[in-house]
Amino acid sequence: MNAENFAKVIAAIDADPSSWDQIHWHSWCMTKHCFAGHAQILSGAPKKRAGGHDFGSFARSDAIRWLDLTDYDADYLFNPCRTMDDFRDFLKLHQALADSARAELRAFEKRARYEK
Repeated sequence: MNAENFAKVIAAIDADPSSWDQIHWHSWCMTKHCFAGHAQILSGAPKKRAGGHDFGSFARSDAIRWLDLTDYDADYLFNPCRTMDDFRDFLKLHQALADSARAELRAFEKRARYEK
């Protein structure tokens, strides 16, 4: 997961909470967006697509790509029942797991140096 981009989505929603509506990718007036819709906008994805498809048709795939999510994580995160606390908790968990993995790697590298 791209934690930096994920945090940008949270910050964008926190800056304008009225722009967040987890039920719709994008509102008809394009003033409210779900988490994936916000990610899509922040990613700079093109609004016009070949074949006449609308912007909202690609919200999920654009957000998955920009946030570097697995399909499993996307299914969880893009559920209409998610709250902002869920997104913050997800980011904290990801960061804790990444910190733990880095610590294990450092410990492994240290052991490997001593074993030479």
